[in-house]
Amino acid sequence: ENHDRYLELKDELDEINEQQIRLSSEVKTDEGSHKNLKILQNKLNDSSESLKSAYDNCKNILGNYEMENIDFDNVSLEELEEQIEILKNDIKNKITQIDEKINESNNNIGSLKQEIRSAKKSLDEITEVGNKCPTCRSDITPEMKNQFINEYETIISESKKEISKLNELIDSLNTDKSLQNDKLAELDSAKNIIKTSKHIPDKINDISNDISEHEEKINDLTSKQETLKKLN
Repeated sequence: ENHDRYLELKDELDEINEQQIRLSSEVKTDEGSHKNLKILQNKLNDSSESLKSAYDNCKNILGNYEMENIDFDNVSLEELEEQIEILKNDIKNKITQIDEKINESNNNIGSLKQEIRSAKKSLDEITEVGNKCPTCRSDITPEMKNQFINEYETIISESKKEISKLNELIDSLNTDKSLQNDKLAELDSAKNIIKTSKHIPDKINDISNDISEHEEKINDLTSKQETLKKLN
């Protein structure tokens, strides 16, 4: 009977020793778990700061544009990207309209220059032929000749004025076009910020899950440490 009791106690002691060895081995990983948790927390902070910076940069850029129903504190990067595309399309349409006006103005300038050339040619001809009509060569009075000359000179003068106005308009349109292109570049910059940051929310979610797992593991190790103390 004593021998049986001895064997029973020996088995219990062996089991306790094995449990101590196992728990000691597991508890040794506690320090590493705390280090890993700290690393994950730093990564989470860095990612959160990166995401905040992306939103702040986009807000600084997009704050110059009219954007309806956009709350920068509660909008996803994908929604911002959609808004940027809408803004870009509007600007591209403006640029197309500007180009059309520039082309129209250049065409009008071409027509006016042709009128100037024709008037100058007629002015030269009437000067060379004397008191004759430059078109049909019939005799004309000096008064009629002066009338033709005044008409040609008026055409030349008025056409030059109109060309000057059109050139000013073209300069203004080109300035506006340059501004619109700057806006496109600005919006592309915001879009690039979003493109390089779209993975961050998922990364933050993954890190948060890893932190939760490590915290559970640490809690479990803490419990095992208490058990090991009792065994000792």
